[in-house]
Amino acid sequence: MQQSVLVLDRLKQQLKRHARLSFAAQERHRQAIETQLEATEDELDASRHQPPEEEVLWLAEQHSHRLRLELKRRQENALLDRQGQVVEKHRDALRVATQEARLMEILVEQQVSEEEEQRRRRESHDLDDLAMARWALRCAG
Repeated sequence: MQQSVLVLDRLKQQLKRHARLSFAAQERHRQAIETQLEATEDELDASRHQPPEEEVLWLAEQHSHRLRLELKRRQENALLDRQGQVVEKHRDALRVATQEARLMEILVEQQVSEEEEQRRRRESHDLDDLAMARWALRCAG
């Protein structure tokens, strides 16, 4: 029984480790998307503050460029939102894995303490039997 509990505990520890690594990877990915989004927003702001010129073609190109940047910003924002949801799922999985691993640690600790208590009881019982046998020999002899 103890062997199976220890194997289960190791399995839970591995699942916890995997959940932690997965969460960290998803969080790094979310941060990269956030950095990219900030760069796009900065580029969009910079394009809005350029001095206007009188040429119609130049104005149309600038407007087209700003529209493309705005579209890119919205796509990155949507991607960031989706990645945030994925990060939350991984955070929840990590939380559950941590709770399960702690539960297994408690179970192993309880099992070890029960086995120790049983060992002490057996030892006490054996000592009592030895004392009774010795007393019986003294009384008989």
